[in-house]
Amino acid sequence: MTSDWRITSRLGTFRDSAIFCRLRHHRRSQFAARPRYNRCSNLRSSRSSFSCSETNNNAQIFTIEELRPDIEKVQAVKKAFVRRFWKVSGREAVKTISAARLSQLASKEEMKVTDNLVLGQAERKMKLHRPRKEFAWWRSRVSFGIRKRRGEGLKLSLPHGSCFHGTSSCHRLFISWALLSYNLFPHTVTHVGFCTDLTPEEHKKLVESAKPLCGSVVRIIEVDKNEEVIGTGTAFLVYRDDGSKRGLFLTCEHNFLNDSDGKGKVIRFSNGDKNYPIEEILYRHKKRDLLLFSVKDIPECQRLQLSSDKVEIGDKVVIVGYSSPTLHLNNGELMHLVLVKAPSILPGRIAADPFGKKEDQHHEVIHNTCAGSKGCSGAPLFKNGEVIGIHLAADKTWREAVSVNTVLHMLREWLNKGKNNDDAFVELIMECAKKCDERVTSSSSYTFIILLSNILIDEVQICNKIKKKARGLIQKKNSLIIPGMIKVARG
Repeated sequence: MTSDWRITSRLGTFRDSAIFCRLRHHRRSQFAARPRYNRCSNLRSSRSSFSCSETNNNAQIFTIEELRPDIEKVQAVKKAFVRRFWKVSGREAVKTISAARLSQLASKEEMKVTDNLVLGQAERKMKLHRPRKEFAWWRSRVSFGIRKRRGEGLKLSLPHGSCFHGTSSCHRLFISWALLSYNLFPHTVTHVGFCTDLTPEEHKKLVESAKPLCGSVVRIIEVDKNEEVIGTGTAFLVYRDDGSKRGLFLTCEHNFLNDSDGKGKVIRFSNGDKNYPIEEILYRHKKRDLLLFSVKDIPECQRLQLSSDKVEIGDKVVIVGYSSPTLHLNNGELMHLVLVKAPSILPGRIAADPFGKKEDQHHEVIHNTCAGSKGCSGAPLFKNGEVIGIHLAADKTWREAVSVNTVLHMLREWLNKGKNNDDAFVELIMECAKKCDERVTSSSSYTFIILLSNILIDEVQICNKIKKKARGLIQKKNSLIIPGMIKVARG
């Protein structure tokens, strides 16, 4: 007869100096670890099944130090594999793992397994009508990482990347909390309706790959007359002229929703305090939510590479953007738009194949699982170090980004290149830079020196675009001025 060895951990408050275990050798032998002093009154059970019986000749008492190697084995397997087994009985939750299975998993590290979770729903037809108090309630415990739950439960297998549904927003939140601690990594988060499957190693690799790119991602800041921040966003550098030190940036159009020229906004680079005023909005597309603007005298930094390569479901991506957290004050008020100096690096995966909208097939949207939040609008979506999209939407079930293909079509339309033009992004952005130089030159400031009998009367700074209107205004201002006597000097 072969013995089936199992290591079982009971719920309770564990203390190294007060844990005793025993060994019972029969067909389904168990290492049973239990607290000597159980502070949780609602978790107490009969002592008959777990106490050290004097009549059992095979009974032995072990301290926690003697069982430390076995505990470390279990914890090592938990970190290396995502699979756990849960048993739910009434108000108790017990985690079991076979010793034979333990050695098998330890020897075959290439084995890919799935999650097994206990969700707070009864396996019955009327489970949707159970009261809210019967929903899953998870609480972190010590020792083997046991979770306490309330109410009847359903053992459910949750594969990587699968969708889950809760009966309420609270239920989904509880599941998210459970998975957050279940994956043993704080940044592996779950979103409403989707479970990410990034391992800690994959998450760390994505974060490290995006760190060198943070210098080209800037924060957009909008201030009012009292110099208080009233809006923030994210943009990224796509071109910089070494001679004029002028840079072109891409972002979302809704970051400039109430601004026609961008004069009330500035940008700020990562970990910097200097503000750079926005020079001019070059092009904007409201339906596609895209905008291109220029800033002069920017420091030297790397321009980001854009890629129109094919995107598939499951591809690992990362968003680099400036989040704007909301702080809750003691008096109940909310303090919005806290400026964070460094951008957040938010890894995830492609959740659906890119698709075009019905009203505009060139408006291609990419759904992803990156945890973009308020303030990240306009942030670049990276794949293999290249930008494949621009983050648009926040506070939705899916995080939405517009693809680089849409940006290319937008620039071709603006430059009158035709929708089916094959020019690469680098060629298009170079033409955008030339057009920007022409527009800035044509709208340069001039000084109109108004002379009457060689006596300086007034100086007016105007733009070349409204030169004719300005001449008329100047003449109305002083009726003695003769049009032929107005001289123009470049300012």
